[in-house]
Amino acid sequence: MDKIPAATHSPYWRLLRDVLVFQGKLALDGLRDLLLSPLSLVAAVAGVIVSPADPHRFLRHLLLFGRKSDHFINLFELPDSDPALAAGDVAPSADGSAPKATTTSSSIYIKQLEDLLMTEYRKGGIVKDVKEGTDEVLRKLAASIKSSSDKNGY
Repeated sequence: MDKIPAATHSPYWRLLRDVLVFQGKLALDGLRDLLLSPLSLVAAVAGVIVSPADPHRFLRHLLLFGRKSDHFINLFELPDSDPALAAGDVAPSADGSAPKATTTSSSIYIKQLEDLLMTEYRKGGIVKDVKEGTDEVLRKLAASIKSSSDKNGY
């Protein structure tokens, strides 16, 4: 993916992107939890009624789905924009090697959306206008905060 030219790149854009991605993943994770909670009760009852010899049968399938969806959402994936976070406390795998990345996760779709937005940005039009307007608002906000902290001696 081509980067936005440095002259038009605001230092706040990466932070904004990381926060929006995290909020989106939190929403997806919450929606999944809302669905899995009642389904777990249904799975337990169905297991007792349909499969008394193996009452965990349906719950096991639900737990496997939950595990797969957890890997897909990848909620706490460290943003590659922050090397300090990436160098943090990531536990090695059981065999001592570095943890393996999941092959399919929501990050793939986020990357595709970013690529699409960058393509539209380069073309100009509404995406570029929105970015430039947001840059201006962020500059004004930062200047206002700096001015306020300077007046208060912080």
